[in-house]
Amino acid sequence: MSIVVVLSIGALLRIKDQNLILGVRLDESDKRQKEIARKNEQLQDEIAERKEYEKALRASEKKYRELHESMRDGFVCLDTQGKILECNSAFREMLGFNTEEIQSLSYEALSPAKWHTPEAEIIAEQVLARGYSDIYEKECLRKDQTTFPAELRTYLLSDQAGNTAGTWAIVRDISDRKRAEEELTRAKNAAEAANRAKSEFLANMSHELRTPLNHIIGFTELVIFKHFGELNEQQEEYLNDVLQSSRHLLSLINDVLDISKVEAGKLELDLSNVNLKALLEQSLTMIKEKALTRRIQLSTRFEGLPSTVKVDERKLKQIIYNLLSNAAKFTGAGESICLSARCLSKNNGHLVTRDGRRLGPPNENWEEGAKGHLKFIEIAVRDTGIGLKTEDIARIFEPFEQVESSASRKYQGTGLGLSLCKNLVELHGGQIWAESKGEGLGSTFRLVIPLLT
Repeated sequence: MSIVVVLSIGALLRIKDQNLILGVRLDESDKRQKEIARKNEQLQDEIAERKEYEKALRASEKKYRELHESMRDGFVCLDTQGKILECNSAFREMLGFNTEEIQSLSYEALSPAKWHTPEAEIIAEQVLARGYSDIYEKECLRKDQTTFPAELRTYLLSDQAGNTAGTWAIVRDISDRKRAEEELTRAKNAAEAANRAKSEFLANMSHELRTPLNHIIGFTELVIFKHFGELNEQQEEYLNDVLQSSRHLLSLINDVLDISKVEAGKLELDLSNVNLKALLEQSLTMIKEKALTRRIQLSTRFEGLPSTVKVDERKLKQIIYNLLSNAAKFTGAGESICLSARCLSKNNGHLVTRDGRRLGPPNENWEEGAKGHLKFIEIAVRDTGIGLKTEDIARIFEPFEQVESSASRKYQGTGLGLSLCKNLVELHGGQIWAESKGEGLGSTFRLVIPLLT
C-alpha cells in the first residue's frame, strides 16, 4: 500500500513539473504574441508614416514642377558631362525645341562655339569654387541657328553624398532689354549730337550776334550824349529805354553764348598772375551804385590772401560779378552783402580753414578737379536777402532755373548766371555751392578753386 502512495506522489510531482513547464511555455508564447503585435503595430505606423512622406514628396515634386514650368525664365539642369537632364518649357520655347529634341542635346550645342571656353572658365573659376556664378551674359543658339542675348546665373548641383553631380542655371532672354538699350543709346547720341550742333552754332555765331547789337548800343549812346545835337525830353526818354534794353539783351546773349561755348568745349582758361584782392574790390565797385540806390550795405573780409593767384582774370571777374549782381537783385533795402575770401588747405581729403575747422562743398566729386592740389582759395558772397528753400538749393545751378519761376515773376533774368558761374568755376578745377537756412534768412554762395601761384 505504501508503494502505491509513493508512486502516486512521484506521478503528481511529474505532473506538477509538466504543468510548470507548460505554464512557462504558455507565458513565453503570450509574450511573443504581444511582441509580435507591438511590432506589427509599429510597422503599421511606419507604413502610414512612409505613405504620408511619399504623399508629401509627390506634392513637393508636383509643386517643384509647377513652379519651374510657370517660370518666365528658363531653367536647365545638366550632368557633369554637360548633357541636359531636365529643363522647363520656358527654356525649350526660347530655343525652339520640343521635349524629345532637347533631351538628346548637349548644352554646348545651344551656344555658339565662341562662348564655349568663356563659359567653361566661369564654371571652373566661380561655380566649382564657391557654388554659384555671378550673373553673366552670353549668346544662345536657337534651333533655327539664330542667336539671342541671354543673362545667366549658374549653380552647382550636388548629390546626397555631397559630390558634384552637375550644374543648373537660370536663363533669361534679354533681347528686349538689349533693343531698348540700343534705342536709348541711339537717342542719347542723337540728342548729344544735336546739342553739340546747337552749341557749336551759337559759339560760331558769337560775332554775328554781338556785333549788330554793339552797333545799336554805340550809336544810341552817341545820340543820348548829344554828340549830334540836343534832344527833347521824350526823345531822351525813349532812347534811354532803347539803350537799357539793348544792354540787357547783350547781357543775355553773352550768357547764352558763354554757356554754349562751355557745352561745345570751346571755352578755355587764359591763366595769368592776378592780384586777387584788387580784383575782388573792383568787382564790388561795379554794384556800388545799385547798392547806394537801394541802401544796401556792402562790406569785405579778406584773410591771409597771397599777393597774386594764377586764374583766368576775365572769367573770375565774370563769376564774382554774377554772384554780386545776384545778391543785389535778391537783397532788399537796408540789408547787407558781404564779399569775403580766405585760404584753405586740404587735410585727409577735407578742406580746412587756417584755424583747423573743416569746410567743403557737399559735392563728393569736387576732389576730381582739385586732384594734386593742397592749397585753395575760398570766395564767398553772403547776403541777408530772400534766402532759399532747401529744395531750391540744388536746382538753381541748372540752366534757365530761377527760384521764382512763375510767369509774373518779380525778378528779371534768364536763369543762366549761376549755371555759367558753375561751369566757369569747374573749368578752374573748383566747385561752387549755395547755403541758406531758409526763406527770408539770406544766402551764401561759396566757391573753392585750387591755389595756383
